[in-house]
Amino acid sequence: MPDFVARYIGLAIFVFFAVIFKFIMTRTSHKQSEKKNKLIEDEREANFSRVHAIPDEVSYIPDITKLPLGEYNADEKKAATMQERALKAAERPMLRLDPPMSNIEIKRAFGATNLEIITNREENYENYIRALANWAAELIVLENYEDAEVILTTCVDMSALFFLPYSLLCDVYDKTGNKPALSSLRNRVSEKGIIKNNDMLFKKINDYIEAKLS
Repeated sequence: MPDFVARYIGLAIFVFFAVIFKFIMTRTSHKQSEKKNKLIEDEREANFSRVHAIPDEVSYIPDITKLPLGEYNADEKKAATMQERALKAAERPMLRLDPPMSNIEIKRAFGATNLEIITNREENYENYIRALANWAAELIVLENYEDAEVILTTCVDMSALFFLPYSLLCDVYDKTGNKPALSSLRNRVSEKGIIKNNDMLFKKINDYIEAKLS
C-alpha cells in the first residue's frame, strides 16, 4: 500500500474516532446538564412542599432501664465515662426513618422547615448507638461479656447502620464460645430490611460472622 494511501486511511480513522468521541462527550454533557436541571427543579419543588407533622411512630425513646447500669471502680474509669456519655446521648430527641430518605424526600414528605429537625434527630439516634457501642467495647476489655452483650443487642435491635456493634457482638459470642448466637445474629440481620438494603454493610457483617463460625 502506497504511503500516501496509508496516511489518508490513518487520518480518516483518526477523524472518525474524534467525531465519535465528541458525540459521546456531548451526549454525556447533555445528560449531566439534564440531571442537574432536574435536581434543581426537584429541590425548588421540595422547598415549597406543605409542612406535615412528624409522625410519632418514627420517634425513638430509649429505655435505659434495660441497660446494665453499674458503678465502676477506679480501674474501670473509662467504662464509667462511656456509660455516662451513653446516658447523656439517651436524653436527646431521636428518630429513625425506615427506609432512609434523602433531604429532598424529607422536605417533600414533611416540609422544608422540618428538615433540620429530622436530620438532627436522626444524627442523635446514630450518636446514641455509637455511644452504646463504645461503652460495650470498654466492657469487653474488662471481660464483662454479659453486660456488653446486653448493650450490643440493643444496638442490633436499633438496626445500627455501621459495622462496630455487630463486630463487637460477634467477638463476644466468639470469646464465650456461643456459636448458636452467631447463627442467630446472622438470621436477625437478614430480617432487617434497612440493613439488608445496605449492600456493603450487610456483606461485611455476614463475612465477619462466617469467619467466626468457620
